[in-house]
Amino acid sequence: PEVAIGPTALTALWTEGGGGEAHLEEASGAFGQPLQEHQIMSAPKGIQSIHLSLAPSGEPLAAWRVDTDGIGTVEGSASGELPNPPPAQKAPGFTQDKEQQQEPAVDGEFSSDLQGDTVFTYLTGNFASHSRRVLAMTSTNGGPFRPPRLLARTGPEADTPTVVTGGDRALLVFWSCIAEIRACSSTWARRVALF
Repeated sequence: PEVAIGPTALTALWTEGGGGEAHLEEASGAFGQPLQEHQIMSAPKGIQSIHLSLAPSGEPLAAWRVDTDGIGTVEGSASGELPNPPPAQKAPGFTQDKEQQQEPAVDGEFSSDLQGDTVFTYLTGNFASHSRRVLAMTSTNGGPFRPPRLLARTGPEADTPTVVTGGDRALLVFWSCIAEIRACSSTWARRVALF
């Protein structure tokens, strides 16, 4: 599970199920008290890449991928409890559903900073593409994700990007080429002011 320890409470977040429907579960409570467990949501095609961090006020912030092309986020309370989330948002250009006609994206990654910003970064296109795009969607304090922004264009051999958020509300994005595609050891980085 993912765990966030706030000033007066803690929150744990994990998934149950697999190979289809999955449930997002959480346990939370004040220090020295029994934790209360409840199911936050269910998804028919699964929940992946759960991420848990803290807002500047100490409340938990959760984010996750849902089904094949959705992302969700929510801000919890000072007690550590996470509410039931609004419906997931679509991440344009991100899908892992082979039946759809879109080019599948590589797994997305969440990152967060101390200002309460959550960033979802993903790579669109596939190995047959001549160009792939590194895109990012941002959310502040559990609010809706903003539309994706282009961070970089890469070649077809790019692997899943890694994102590091900075205290100045900027991102440092790293990606490298996949060794199985060609013999390489290149790594690229780009600093982006996103907020």
